[in-house]
Amino acid sequence: MTPFRPQKPVHHSARFWLWGCVFLASIAIVAFQVMVRFTNLRPHEKVRQSGNDVSTPSQELEDHVSTKPPGYVGPQVCADCHRERVAEFLQTKHFHASHVPSPDGMPTGFQAGQGHFSSRVPNIEFEMRKTDEGFFQTSIRNARSGVQETSWRIDLGYGAAPNDEVYFSWRGELLFELPVAWLHSRQEWGASTFNPDGDLLRPMSTRCLECHSTWYQHVAGTQNQFKRDNAIQGVTCERCHGPAQQHVNFHQTHPEERNPEFIIHPGRLSRALRQEVCAQCHSNAIKHRGPAFSHRPGEPLDRSYKTVTSRYREDDHVANQDKYLRESKCFQNSETMTCVTCHDPHRPAHSGSQHEPRAVNSCVTCHQATECDERGRLPEGVRDNCVACHMPVRNKVQVYFDTENDAYVPPVTAYEHHIGIYPIATKEVLHEWHRQQADGDSRRLADELSKELFQYWLAAADQLRLEYRHLAAIDAYRKALRLVASPEVHQKLKDVIADRVAIDESTIVAARQIRHQQFQEAAHTLEGILQRKPDLASAHGKLGTVYATLGKRDQAVAHLNAVAQFDPDDAYGEGMLGWMAYLDGKFDVALEHYQRADEIEPYKAKIQHEMGLAYSNKQSWDEAKDRFRLALTIDPRHADSAFHLSQVLRAQGELTEATEFARRAVRITERKQPEILLHLAECLAEGDQLDEARRIAADAIDVAQRNHPELVPRIRRRIGEFRDR
Repeated sequence: MTPFRPQKPVHHSARFWLWGCVFLASIAIVAFQVMVRFTNLRPHEKVRQSGNDVSTPSQELEDHVSTKPPGYVGPQVCADCHRERVAEFLQTKHFHASHVPSPDGMPTGFQAGQGHFSSRVPNIEFEMRKTDEGFFQTSIRNARSGVQETSWRIDLGYGAAPNDEVYFSWRGELLFELPVAWLHSRQEWGASTFNPDGDLLRPMSTRCLECHSTWYQHVAGTQNQFKRDNAIQGVTCERCHGPAQQHVNFHQTHPEERNPEFIIHPGRLSRALRQEVCAQCHSNAIKHRGPAFSHRPGEPLDRSYKTVTSRYREDDHVANQDKYLRESKCFQNSETMTCVTCHDPHRPAHSGSQHEPRAVNSCVTCHQATECDERGRLPEGVRDNCVACHMPVRNKVQVYFDTENDAYVPPVTAYEHHIGIYPIATKEVLHEWHRQQADGDSRRLADELSKELFQYWLAAADQLRLEYRHLAAIDAYRKALRLVASPEVHQKLKDVIADRVAIDESTIVAARQIRHQQFQEAAHTLEGILQRKPDLASAHGKLGTVYATLGKRDQAVAHLNAVAQFDPDDAYGEGMLGWMAYLDGKFDVALEHYQRADEIEPYKAKIQHEMGLAYSNKQSWDEAKDRFRLALTIDPRHADSAFHLSQVLRAQGELTEATEFARRAVRITERKQPEILLHLAECLAEGDQLDEARRIAADAIDVAQRNHPELVPRIRRRIGEFRDR
């Protein structure tokens, strides 16, 4: 047998691939989602993964594409035996992490006359309203052709008072985030970043849904396709105790048994595993190592997720308390401390107070009041407020919205979980105390502290701006302005906001230019972004790909290498460098890049597929098969992996399995790819199934004549060979 080299998919010329890649990734950054490198999907794959195809997969693929319900029962079933515990838990923020809209549970912004929002983007407004059919969000575009309105039903909400409430809408089985959210802390509407060139929606992140709900049946290989049957909204009992069906069945048939069976009791886990029950959402463990919704409490978190290490706090996942708690001496010097030392997951947090009594009580179990060196110098009214000094409240600047009158507004606050000594926090406590007192000494001290705190936050903001940390700088300038109304500082705030706005708007412009194949113009726009923020990894990645498209290889490589330099958790640069090496025939070099990309993104079908291509060209057949199979495990409808796996199997003489995967590739592509149809015909012919081979080859000719006429002569020759046989 002559050495086999798998065919590169049709349309995988460097220029076509790079253009397609740039376009798809440009949309991703406009949505501010985690950047992955540009994709080389076939046209049929682009349609499916872009969220425009809501068709149901064929029944033959159904078993592959969906995770199966693992035996969740929902909190109502738990209440049969744990009524008081469940009733109390239903009042917690965890339970309300996601919810279906209800007439009495939506904010006042849906009342008549309060639902209008004018966005920062000219000519785009929104209306939020309640009708007899439900709650709706409507975009209003004032275009040259007239007013264009698009309405979306609000099917799902995240969050509740006192933070933000974000809304989602279903399109078939696809879940999308709507642009406008309600900011409870400000009692006004705010818009997340959206792409005005598109339909204003962005696909729901699977990892987000995992942390805001207990169970959804995810369709593997998609970002936002879910089956809603048996979904369990909110973070409920089973998110921490595991699926309860077996537990319920056992105790219903053994009512005399008092020892809980077939259920996880987090309190009986090791300290490390108990902490990871919370860390599955309250950490930077955000990259999948396996299927969505497959993690179970009591399992090591690292088996299910890769934890990323952000450079700065504003780059954190929404909730990353686990990291900072672990850095605390309180945690490190204790053998028992975990999140539940201070937080009771079964009860709602105490409201109306600046600190939770349980947290204070937890402090005094290890620390005597007399140990506080500052206690004697503090006013009596704040002496026992350990949390305010040692865990100060700060804004989560990575979660932000644009209001009608301001930009990059963070509606969520959180306690600093790196428990420590913060002199500035103590001064903030004293400033707030003295500001509320009526005597002259307190007013004088409050004024002095205002000036001192103003200088602190101003210096911090100036330094953050020099480091191109725009979101953190905006927050620090605002803190300074709340203390002293300085025109100079107000101008600095306006300038840094303008820098960030320019980056966001230029990103949209670059996406538009790439979409229209204006690569030189896109390069100029991306260079401008990097002048404002030289350490923006996603911009380096896109610029590297644009330079590659323009034939400027050295510049391309430099910018693609910069991706990992500025964000070691972004696999895009390594993946693109791997693909460029692959196109050059440097398969060992390509594999080095792909292996580094695989370490960063351990569950990406595209990386596995391209590693399979490189191994195939090295004739490392077993490694190639492993990678193609893993790609198909991650994305059962990855047509190219099914096609190339079939080619490798056929080359090794494993004809039965090769034919099986060829049929699978044909099903995935809906019989629209002539080269895949021809490959199936060849497999059938080798297996002496000549009649079916001729029929499939005839189908290949029909498709090729419509879309790829250059393939017709080749297919006709093969049909002639079948006839001769």
